[in-house]
Amino acid sequence: MAEPKQLPPLSVLDRLFDYDHITGTLKRKAKTSNSTYIGEVVNPYASGVRIGNVPYKVHRVCWKIGRRSEPPVLIDHKDWDHGNNAYHNMREGDSDTNAINKGMRSDNTSGHIGITSWVEKKTGIAYWKGQIKRKGQFACKTFPFTDKGLQSAIDWRKQKEIEMFAEYSRRYGSE
Repeated sequence: MAEPKQLPPLSVLDRLFDYDHITGTLKRKAKTSNSTYIGEVVNPYASGVRIGNVPYKVHRVCWKIGRRSEPPVLIDHKDWDHGNNAYHNMREGDSDTNAINKGMRSDNTSGHIGITSWVEKKTGIAYWKGQIKRKGQFACKTFPFTDKGLQSAIDWRKQKEIEMFAEYSRRYGSE
């Protein structure tokens, strides 16, 4: 993953914006481009907030103002709403925790995330294969290619996701 753009210094951000830690609202204190207005609330779902002619991610600006430090490469929103930039809702993330809540791949063969059909080359026997990884830790297990085997693979994958990702998992972490 590429490094994000360096944000302007805190002194500049403080002069341009007010950040409400509780609501996550970012409001302009000064014009930041020709199309902006003082007092305007920045749309948290916009692709970026322009400072001069340079766009920056809104949640990165909120992080820097709110925490008084440079944001991490990836910011995870605890409630999975990328527009909720409240201080308590943002935490440092990584590519694995960010990926756990992605949708199903288009080439998925089982209809379930992390479960694929797999044929052993030597024997030609088909299996369901469940797999998951996080920070170098990888878990993989095969199950018979039956309806019961598929359900066992789904149950196994769910348990591993709970163990490995805890509160980061949209599907199981908040139950």
